[in-house]
Amino acid sequence: GLFSTREATPRPSVILLDLNMPHMTGWEVLTEIKKDPFLACIPIVVLTTSKAPRDICHTAGMGVNGYMQKPNSYTGYLQMFTNLRKHWAEILAQPLAGSGGDCSTNIAWC
Repeated sequence: GLFSTREATPRPSVILLDLNMPHMTGWEVLTEIKKDPFLACIPIVVLTTSKAPRDICHTAGMGVNGYMQKPNSYTGYLQMFTNLRKHWAEILAQPLAGSGGDCSTNIAWC
């Protein structure tokens, strides 16, 4: 099929990850993402209800690119996604100095 190989599968520009999920924690998912060369350099923004300093520090230590507390209203979500989209569009539009297009190189935001 169209996406029968990993190479043919489009990569997302950013991953929004919750820490509290039913079958795996966000940290378990993050560990798996970081082990996978296909996914490892995709920017990850944690979107969660937790504002606990230990959660923020733990995820920062695991290489996330952002940490956002979930809004408590529909309007808050709309504003958050508008801001997030604008922010990542600006970052992704910048050239990646020294990357040569290879995820495995040392990229400032990866």
